Amino acid sequence: MARVPGILAKLKIEAFEDADCNTAVSDGTFELTYNPDSYSVDYETCYRTTKNIGASGSSHKLEMMKPKSFSFKFILDGTLLSLSVEDSMNIAKNAEYVSKEKVTNDIAKLVGLMGTFEGETHRPYYCKISWGSLTEHTVMKKMSVNYTMFSASGMPMRAEVNATFEQTMSDSFRKKQEDTQSPDLSHFHVVKEGDTLPGLCQKYYDDFTHYVDVAAFNELANFRQLKAGTPLTFPPLEVFKEVES
Repeated sequence: MARVPGILAKLKIEAFEDADCNTAVSDGTFELTYNPDSYSVDYETCYRTTKNIGASGSSHKLEMMKPKSFSFKFILDGTLLSLSVEDSMNIAKNAEYVSKEKVTNDIAKLVGLMGTFEGETHRPYYCKISWGSLTEHTVMKKMSVNYTMFSASGMPMRAEVNATFEQTMSDSFRKKQEDTQSPDLSHFHVVKEGDTLPGLCQKYYDDFTHYVDVAAFNELANFRQLKAGTPLTFPPLEVFKEVES
């Protein structure tokens, strides 16, 4: 579908056989008719809790940052009520759209893209989610469907879908992300006690002077006092060069 300038593209879910999202699944693309009004992103940190005998409180040591989780709520519709007047009058053009089985077929395709086990690896497909500036490699975590409208014969004509995806990355990409000698890639870091932004810039860019750029990119209110557990993104140096130019 051609993109109209100035109009946000439709949210698209693409299924792949590999974590790098290079090998696409045949007929493995699902594009929403209606974009979600919003979506949520969950960040979660894991701590190891220790408590000394006689101590009044516990200490928490950061162990890891869990993958991000993305939640979307969207509508699947099999009626003409939500189409424009121009489209709704062209019944032939929208014959597939007004099919009484459209919602059922859409749900079946979503389950197939996100929940069917890939033959050789015996695991669900990987899903690439694309919407505006959001592009993430994920796996489906869960999906629930609430049917809200039915035809006279009882066929579902409209449904609300809640889908949750968890961020994933291949081993090769993870190794690149963890390679501190690769300033041409984005790096993700969870702040630990004693971390300083100039020190982290020296680690990831071999140049501490980018701390102001990194602070602006991460929208830090006070980069001189980093809070343990804060997730930071260190983008490729090209990002800063583009801003300067």
